[in-house]
Amino acid sequence: MDNLDNKIKQALQVEEKEILTLFDQQQSLSQMVMDTFRGKNRWLSILVYVYIFVFFALSVYCAVKFFHVETTRELIGWGLGFVFGQFVVMMLKVWYWMEMQKNSITREVKRLELKIVHLADLLQKHLEEK
Repeated sequence: MDNLDNKIKQALQVEEKEILTLFDQQQSLSQMVMDTFRGKNRWLSILVYVYIFVFFALSVYCAVKFFHVETTRELIGWGLGFVFGQFVVMMLKVWYWMEMQKNSITREVKRLELKIVHLADLLQKHLEEK
């Protein structure tokens, strides 16, 4: 029975090392973006991207119209449409970057939890040896 327990512990140690090396790797920006499209909130990320493209298109349309009108009232209207569209795009992008930051922090906390568990196991083994 003791031999089987030792084999299980050795296998778990190898698996723990693989998990820790996986979490130690830093994610690239493209990996962070793709992670927002996984999990429970992927529909929200897709919706935000759709809104970003819609409001950007609205801003471009307003900018084109801005340069083709002649009265001051129309200039102000199309200019405000452009500013509003860009403001919405900016706010959605800020939200999206905050979402990526939240995912990054969650990943780091999980990595630290794994390291704490690993250190607790090492401490327990050290205390058992004494």
